Amino acid sequence: MTRCCVAHSPSLDKLTSGFQVHLNICTTVTAGMPAMDERRQRLRCGGRLLLFHCVLAVISPAKAREVTSDPMFRPFNSIDRAHACDSAGSFADAAYCNMSLSIDERVEDLLARLTQEEKISLLVNAAPGIPHQALPAYEWWSEALHGVGLSPGVTFAPPTPTATSFPQVVTTSQSFNPALMQAIGAAISTEGRAFNNVGHAGNTYWAPNINVFRDPRWGRGQETPGEDPFLSGVYAASFVRGMQEGEDPRYLKTSACCKHFAAYSVENLYNGTHRHNFDARVTPQDMADTYLPAFEACVKEGRASALMCSYNAINGVPACADAELLNALARGSWGFDGYITSDCGAIADIWTRHNYTNTPEEACQVALEAGCDLDCSTFYQEHCPHALSQGLVTDADVDTALSHLFRVQFRLGMFDAEEGQIYTKYGLERLNTLEHQELALEAARQGIVLLKNQGPVLPLPCPGLANEQGGEHLPAAPLGADAWTSTFLRHHRRVEAPPEGPLPARERVSLVAVVGPHANGTQALLGNYRGIPPYIVSPIEGIRAYVPDALFAPGCGINSSSEQAFADAESAVSSAHVTVLILGLDVSIEDEGKDRTSLELPAPQVELAGRVLDAAMGRPVVVVLVGGGAVDVDFLARDDRVAAMLFAGYPGQAGGQALAEILFGDVNPSGRLTQTFYPASFVTQADAGDMRMRPDHSDGFPGRTYRFYDGPTVFPFGHGLSYTSFEIEAIACPEGERDRPHYAGYDVVGNRGTGGREAAIYLTNARPHDSRVMSRICVRVKNTGSRVGRATLIGFLRPPYGVGLDAPRRSLRAFGSISLAAQQEAVAIVQVTEVDISLADTAGMFHRVRGEWTFEIEGFQLPVLVV
Repeated sequence: MTRCCVAHSPSLDKLTSGFQVHLNICTTVTAGMPAMDERRQRLRCGGRLLLFHCVLAVISPAKAREVTSDPMFRPFNSIDRAHACDSAGSFADAAYCNMSLSIDERVEDLLARLTQEEKISLLVNAAPGIPHQALPAYEWWSEALHGVGLSPGVTFAPPTPTATSFPQVVTTSQSFNPALMQAIGAAISTEGRAFNNVGHAGNTYWAPNINVFRDPRWGRGQETPGEDPFLSGVYAASFVRGMQEGEDPRYLKTSACCKHFAAYSVENLYNGTHRHNFDARVTPQDMADTYLPAFEACVKEGRASALMCSYNAINGVPACADAELLNALARGSWGFDGYITSDCGAIADIWTRHNYTNTPEEACQVALEAGCDLDCSTFYQEHCPHALSQGLVTDADVDTALSHLFRVQFRLGMFDAEEGQIYTKYGLERLNTLEHQELALEAARQGIVLLKNQGPVLPLPCPGLANEQGGEHLPAAPLGADAWTSTFLRHHRRVEAPPEGPLPARERVSLVAVVGPHANGTQALLGNYRGIPPYIVSPIEGIRAYVPDALFAPGCGINSSSEQAFADAESAVSSAHVTVLILGLDVSIEDEGKDRTSLELPAPQVELAGRVLDAAMGRPVVVVLVGGGAVDVDFLARDDRVAAMLFAGYPGQAGGQALAEILFGDVNPSGRLTQTFYPASFVTQADAGDMRMRPDHSDGFPGRTYRFYDGPTVFPFGHGLSYTSFEIEAIACPEGERDRPHYAGYDVVGNRGTGGREAAIYLTNARPHDSRVMSRICVRVKNTGSRVGRATLIGFLRPPYGVGLDAPRRSLRAFGSISLAAQQEAVAIVQVTEVDISLADTAGMFHRVRGEWTFEIEGFQLPVLVV
C-alpha cells in the first residue's frame, strides 16, 4: 500500500520521480478497500504534516542510494563516518584496524597512538577529530526516547527529514507488553542506523529514561514506564535489547543508554532548589527496592552499553562523583561493561552547584575516579589538563575512561571495514516504513486506557460503516463496567453486565462534537524528546474518518480562555448527539526543567468541562485525557453526565487514529494505568522533594505509589476496562511445561499448535538469570464476550501478614497480554522465583521471607507458601 501526504514540495521531485504523488493517489489506492482499511489509508493521506518536506512514496533501495549520493542532499552538521580503518584508509594496516585481534588489543593499540592532550579532548560528547590518526569527529549525544529525536547528534533534513514517532514511554508502558516495547526499540534503531549511514546521526542513543515515576508532579515522568520498579526494569531490558540486538550478532546495532542513574525525579522545587543542586536523601531500603532495580535489569538483562549519571546528589554525594554507585555497584556487582556519561553539565555541577569540591580540577578528579567516562559539556576539556598537571588525575584515569568509550565504538563496528557489515547498508528505505507506522499505531492502540464506561456508551455506533469483525457494529451491551469475571476454587466473583446503554446498536451517531484544547492537537500528542514525524493524526482528523461532518471547537487553550471560545464550544455541543471532550496537559505544563505544583486540570479546562456538560443536556459526553502525569479528575469520574473516560497519554503520530478506532469499536481498549491517579490533596501531604517511599505516620507522610500508599485514589495503578469480558480461574499447570530460563521481554504470545482454541503465555516475571524458580502458578483466562479483546494480565504478590520490614503492601511480579477471539481461552503461566519472595531490610539487603504470600491476579487470590 502506498503511503501519501496532502502536500507536495517541489524540492522532493528528485526523491519521488517516477511516482504518482498527488492527493488523487488516495482515491486510487483506497478503491475497493474494506471500510476500516479505507479509513486508515484516508488518515495516512490526510494526517497533518509538521514539516516542509514529506516523502510521498515508498522509495526503492536504488533510489535511496541515488538520492544520498546527490550533492543537493549533502547533510549539514553531519557526522563524518569516514575513518582510518576503511579499506582505502591510510591506517587500514594498523593493529587497531585488525579485525582478527580482540577489542581489548585494538583499543590498547589505538590509545598508544594518541597524546594525553588528544585523549582528554575526546572525553566530551562533541569529540573532535584527530587528523594524524584519521579519526573523525563524533557526537555522542543522539536521542531516541520514542523515535529518533531532535538532539545535537541528529539532523532532520533531506534525505532524512522525518522519523517514525512512537507514543511517549508512559503510554507504551500501559500496554504491559514487553514484545511491543522491544519491537519499538528495534524499529528506532533501524531508523537510527539509516540516519547514521547518511551522516545524520550517531550510533549512540541516550535512551531509555527508567527513573521511577515517584511523584506525579515530576515534569519528566512522561518519559518513564511509570511508578513500578519491576515494570520499569522490564521496559528497560526490552527496549535496550531492541536497540542493541539485530540481525548481525557481531555488532551492536546501536548503543542504548539507561538514564538517569540514580534517584532522579526532581526538576525544580522551591527556594532555589532544582535538579542541578538537589540532594536526594534516600534510605538504603528505598534505594534497594525502588530506585535501583530498573537499572540493575537494564545492565543484567538488557546488557546496556551505556549509563548516564544524574544531576542530583544522593545523600550528599553527586551521582557523577559517586564511586560506590558507578564503579562498585554498576561495574563491580552488576558487571556493567559499557561507558558512563554525565548528564549535560553534571560534572560542572559537582563544583559549582553541589559545592562538593573546592576547585574544578578536583571535580574532574572525583568524576573520573568514580567512573564517569564522558562529560556532556566541555568541562573535562577545559579543566582535566590542569588536573593532570596538578597530579589530581593520572594518565591511567584518562586511559580507563577513553578505553570504555572506544570499546563501545568498536562493538558498533565503527573501526571495522564497512564492506562486511550489515547495518552500514541500511538505506533510506528503512525510514518511515509501513511496518513502523503500523507499529506506532498499534502501540497507541494498546497504550490507551479506558477509565470509565457508564451505560456503557462506548463503543460509539458509526454511521454506515462495518466493524472489523464484519457486519454491523456489535451492540454496546451487554458489556460490564468491570469486564473481569474471576473464579478460584470455591470463591467465585461474577460481575453481571448492565442493561443496554444509552446508544442502542441500531442507532447511528450522525453528529459528533469534538471539543477541547487537544481536539485538534498534533505536536502536543508527541510529548517531549520528540523528533519530526512524517505525519500526525489529530483527534478531530481521526474522528472525521468515521464521522466526516464532526463539529470542532477548541473551547479554550491548555491554560487560557475566552468567552467567545467557550460559546463556540457550547454551540457545537448543543448541536451534537455525542460530544468527545479532549482535555489534559502538554509540555508547557510538564517537561524537562518544569515540574507541576498541582494535580488539578488548568482552571480554563475545568470551566470548559462544566459548560460542555451543561450544554450536552444529558446527551453522552466522552472525556479523553492527554498528558503524561496523573491529574485529579474525580469531579468528572463521579459525574454521571460523563458517560466514558479515556487516558491517552501522549499517543504519538498515530494517536488520533488509535483514539478514533477505540471510540468507534474497531479496536478494543486494553491499556492499564502504570501510575496512581491521586487526589489533588496528595500534594499537601507529600513534599515533592521528599524521596521517601514508605508511609510515616509520625508526620502524616502517606507513602508513594501503589506499593506503599494506601489513601484514596481517583484511579488506581493497573486500572483499565475493556469492551469485552474475561473469566479467570486457577488450574493445574499443564503437563509437559517445564521451568525454563525466562528473561524479561522474551515472552511468547501465540496459539499453541495450529488453529487451536487455546493459547499460552508465559507472563514476564522478576527473573534475573541467577534466580531459581520456586513454584509455578497457572490460570486460564477466557474471553467470554462477543468481540475480540486483548487480555492484559497483571499479577501481584502480597507479603505475609505481619512480616514487618516496612514491606510493600503488594508488588507487581508478573504481567503480559494476549489477544483472544470471542470465547477463546489461554493459559497464563507464572514462575515464582527467589527474587519474588524476597524483601529488602532497612540496610538495603534482600532476604527470603517465609510464610504465606498471596498471589493476586485480576480478581482472585492464591496462597503461596514459602518455607
